[in-house]
Amino acid sequence: MKKIKKITILQILLISMMAVVLLFVWIKSSQAAMSFPLPAKFFGEYCQGDGEWEIFTEKTSLSAMDGDVTLRGHFEYELPEGMEMCLYVNHIGYRLSVNGTVIDENAAMTQKLIPDYCGRVWMTFVSPGITAEDEVEITLHNPHTYGNSHAYNEFLGMMFAGSDTVVKHYLDPYCSPFRTFGILLISMSILLAGGAIASVFLRSKGTSFLWSGSTVYFCAGLYVCLDTADCFFERGTLALFTYSQALVMMLFPFFLSLVAMECMRKKERKTAERAIAISGVFDLTLMILSVSGFAVIYDLTKYWVIIEVVFCVLFFILCIRSMKDTGKRKKTALAFFALLFLTLLFDMAGLGESVYSRAVCTKTIFMVMTVLYIVLLIRDVIVNRKEVARMEKLDKELEESRIAVMLTQIQPHFLYNCLNTIYYLCGKDAAMAQQAISDFSDYLQINLKSLNQKHLVLFTKELKHVKTYLKLEQLRFEDDLHIVYQIGPDNFSIPALSLQPLVENAVKHGICPKEGGGTVTIETWETKEDFVIAVKDDGVGFDVQSIIEEGGKHIGIDNVRRRLWAMSKAILEIDSLPGKGTTATIRIPKEVTR
Repeated sequence: MKKIKKITILQILLISMMAVVLLFVWIKSSQAAMSFPLPAKFFGEYCQGDGEWEIFTEKTSLSAMDGDVTLRGHFEYELPEGMEMCLYVNHIGYRLSVNGTVIDENAAMTQKLIPDYCGRVWMTFVSPGITAEDEVEITLHNPHTYGNSHAYNEFLGMMFAGSDTVVKHYLDPYCSPFRTFGILLISMSILLAGGAIASVFLRSKGTSFLWSGSTVYFCAGLYVCLDTADCFFERGTLALFTYSQALVMMLFPFFLSLVAMECMRKKERKTAERAIAISGVFDLTLMILSVSGFAVIYDLTKYWVIIEVVFCVLFFILCIRSMKDTGKRKKTALAFFALLFLTLLFDMAGLGESVYSRAVCTKTIFMVMTVLYIVLLIRDVIVNRKEVARMEKLDKELEESRIAVMLTQIQPHFLYNCLNTIYYLCGKDAAMAQQAISDFSDYLQINLKSLNQKHLVLFTKELKHVKTYLKLEQLRFEDDLHIVYQIGPDNFSIPALSLQPLVENAVKHGICPKEGGGTVTIETWETKEDFVIAVKDDGVGFDVQSIIEEGGKHIGIDNVRRRLWAMSKAILEIDSLPGKGTTATIRIPKEVTR
């Protein structure tokens, strides 16, 4: 019965959801039908510059770099009186006449070229009533000397009969993905800026990398947002939008090069620094010229492109060369940077450009790079959480290991032996007894402090503690225990209480059982990769294989080996021959101990 009720509920939910979906589709389709603008298609003939009149069709391509264009002909259908018209104007002037009467034109057609009159903008006018038979004449004028080659085609292909609200709604599916991506990039720039600020207060490394990365994402995000075709309905912000887009376009390669430089090798980095300085001064000069009124910033981009072509080629080569002898993570980053500089060259050549999106190549690669960056970031967070859990477990083991090592150094028999020796000295040599008490106190104090020592200590400090221990042992063994120090390099660090257990084993298990005593030698040297410490004795020795099989029966060795590896990636090796003696060798990587 319960099963039937569940199925019935499921059927009701499915039917209800179907009704909701159909209602949603019906409302949406009705809105789309009511808000779909009508393209104002033009047919006739055209004349560009001093050329001949030619037939104009939908497939005709006009370059705005070949001079002014005059078109005459007819619209495909009637545009009733009072109907609002929207025209997309990209840094050009236009004049629209019907039967010889000018009905609309923009300031860039007649006024001196200043930013307030020129840019990317949607112009609107109300139709006076244009029939399919009326003679329509359109004149297009490009006031610029560089770029903007597709502006005439964009104007003729983006004429709509409908209000600006309707046209915005129509353009939204084409523009919203870019706008959303731009907002995502700006959000990431804010996060990186926050990380940079935090790193300043925490005095951590990578602050400059975060700042540069933040500006790269901000410039890219702002450019993507401003590059959408539906962004330019507000004519009052024409100059602001025009300058904003041009400036972030100029600054994007500059900040991108700063980030790329952080991953380069030292040799390539010097070249990159000089190139960045030159590029920055050049960009600053262009900005000053635009502000001073010497030229409109859009016209100055031709000089910027000349420099950027050389700049991008140089940084592409530097990124490729820096990929040699670098880690996997840096190689991946440098490969993406090289690809971005290459795509910047493609975009400066105008590949893949359309009215809905410019810089398509760079946007695509940058989007892929951003997605991968987010995926890697999420992966690193997951890995870091696992690493934190592993490190917490390791810290607990190391804490137990420190306690175990400390306890092995303060066994009752050692305490009794030291106290008995001091008792004996009190009656024989008071001064020596006093010194022995001081040494014994220092020994106990250092062992107790090691309980809280979670970091590496200087080898010299560890050696001093070992010397204190050996002085106490020599009081007991006298001439039966000889100590030799052959200390070479000592400017490195090791885990606390990692040397003493090896020395104690040499005394207790090597020299003590040997008749007539012996010698313990402590020696250090270095190789290209490691610092090496050796503790040698000429005592009774032992069978190494039997020691491995017995495992934890030997004082502190397993704990020392584990702590050496966990804290400094050091390796402990023990070699011994029965009757010949034992050598314990610690190899500590230089990159860890400096």
